[in-house]
Amino acid sequence: MFRTLTLMMLFFTAFAWADAVSQSVGIPPLKTNLQANITLHSLDELKQILLQAEKISNGQSEVEYSTENPIAVVLHGDEIGAFVRSNYRTHKELVDLAARLDAFKVIEVKVCRSWMGENDVNVNELPPFVEAVPVGAKERERLERAGYAYF
Repeated sequence: MFRTLTLMMLFFTAFAWADAVSQSVGIPPLKTNLQANITLHSLDELKQILLQAEKISNGQSEVEYSTENPIAVVLHGDEIGAFVRSNYRTHKELVDLAARLDAFKVIEVKVCRSWMGENDVNVNELPPFVEAVPVGAKERERLERAGYAYF
């Protein structure tokens, strides 16, 4: 019993020491791979998500991310329509924000080919920064299994 308690104390002391050392030498916290949690499929929701992603990239959030793995924004509903070339004038502000965030590797926009097929949208009608994936819901699941957290 005494030996078990001693080992536990050593174990916890080692973790406390390692944490103190990492903070004192300025080791940054682990960065998290993120994906947007789009549930309403509305343009207002998408705009709020893009603005939140911008805040994360500007350090205005506790969440950190890596530009090596931009925030995944998987669209699989009517919000995709905003990115169709013929709708650009109507949704210019939203599309331009997404394009800027993509250009600086803050986000990566992916759209559902299944939704596109059901709504007669061709990939050549979308901006070049938008990537089509076979099924949006399956892409979200794949990202989740790969360790992407929702925000």
